[in-house]
Amino acid sequence: MSEQSSFTLAWQDYRQRRLWFLRISIGGFLSIWLISALASMISASLAGPVIGTLGTVWMVASNVLGFRLQRFKCPRCKKTFFLGLYSSNPFTGKCLNCGLPKWSEHDDTAANEK
Repeated sequence: MSEQSSFTLAWQDYRQRRLWFLRISIGGFLSIWLISALASMISASLAGPVIGTLGTVWMVASNVLGFRLQRFKCPRCKKTFFLGLYSSNPFTGKCLNCGLPKWSEHDDTAANEK
């Protein structure tokens, strides 16, 4: 497998992780709000257990997907992209370990060393 295709596959994996996290975080919140509103219209005593159950499932899913997103491996150094030795930044534009710019399709340092 070429270096470019491995980088491309890694960024596709990151896009999928980010998309799932956003879907569950935002979509889950809106779904729970809608379902709880409907449940409270049907029966006031039904709303509490529905909100509690769905809210718990939503929070667990959001945390698992957020953890998975945070643990994305850098295509170059294979360490966590968003977690450095003493720092964490989910909005960084470069790897906190090796400095690879986000969305790079190839390793520029390998070309510079030759």
